[in-house]
Amino acid sequence: MLYIADKFAIFCFSIDGVVQATGGVILGDVPFSPEVYTDGSFHPVCFPNDADNNEYAASAFCLAANFSNGGRVVAMTGETYDKDALPIGQCSPSETLAHCVGKRNELDPDERCKAGTPVGIKIACNYQCRPFETFNQEYLPTCHPYLNNSTKYYLAETPWMDSPIPELGFSVIGQLADIVANAMNPTCAANVMSLFCRTLFRECGQVEDRATGNRVYYPSLLCRSECERHRETWNVCLEDLEENPDAKRNFDNQMIEMVNGAALVSSLFFGEGARPILVDS
Repeated sequence: MLYIADKFAIFCFSIDGVVQATGGVILGDVPFSPEVYTDGSFHPVCFPNDADNNEYAASAFCLAANFSNGGRVVAMTGETYDKDALPIGQCSPSETLAHCVGKRNELDPDERCKAGTPVGIKIACNYQCRPFETFNQEYLPTCHPYLNNSTKYYLAETPWMDSPIPELGFSVIGQLADIVANAMNPTCAANVMSLFCRTLFRECGQVEDRATGNRVYYPSLLCRSECERHRETWNVCLEDLEENPDAKRNFDNQMIEMVNGAALVSSLFFGEGARPILVDS
């Protein structure tokens, strides 16, 4: 039986097909050597050794550990073991680990997966750094144009921010976008929302963990050049507003509305301590 608590995979007893990290605990985004329980004990695994199929196998392994966003290969370590490794056959996208193991004969296990052969591998399960589970205009109505689906984002507790949610019935970021659109011209509004979306949904990049030498994912900040570009556009937008008193007055009122809206959302999610800020217009 497999119990999941937060991002930890905890096992109370073992049955065939149960997965674990060497040592017993799988942590999201942390590289580990995968093992599968079979024939009365845990065994290391022997992956297909094809780049794409290794990625599919890693995802299948992580799905078996209840990490719904799959996983990835971190390193082919070539580590050897004193017991036979469990052969994982050629996986296809979205296939279960059981299906991959069921195709193990494709690996010629008598030669490639026996004890003493260099089959070691490290994988990591996507937890905080992961792709959007759904990436389209309907799910991300505001930020979709400013994000890139070919990368991973730091999505600890933020995916809902640009999607209609039952508690509110609207997209939090969408409300901000409406206010900005009412306060600024399209170019200026797009500049604000691009910066906001890319700051809220930070891209994850691979870096080397000095302690272990593994390649791990961490959230990154925008490059200074990108921040400077956004600031230059913002300054031009403010200069234009200063030349038009009516537009400036509307901008100020919209900013007050935005502050009050943000405070209201905070009060809904974080308790009565967060109150709207009342400002005379």
